[in-house]
Amino acid sequence: MQQQIIEHYGYECQAEKLIEELQELQHAIIYECEENIKEEIADVMNLIEQISHYKHWEADIYKVKFFKIQRQLERIKNEVTNE
Repeated sequence: MQQQIIEHYGYECQAEKLIEELQELQHAIIYECEENIKEEIADVMNLIEQISHYKHWEADIYKVKFFKIQRQLERIKNEVTNE
């Protein structure tokens, strides 16, 4: 489904839409509107999914996400150890 959407609108259009949705998410977070935050996160996630699939970046993104999670867990471990 995501592929159909990005193929219809095109990469450039959806990349611009992602920027718009990120701004809307930022606004929702600033004003702490929980329902808006959920909606905007869904919009952002959909667009990221479209773009990453379109560009065939899923595997690379997964690797980077895993690395960053592991790195952050290591930082947390070090913080606890240093207390």
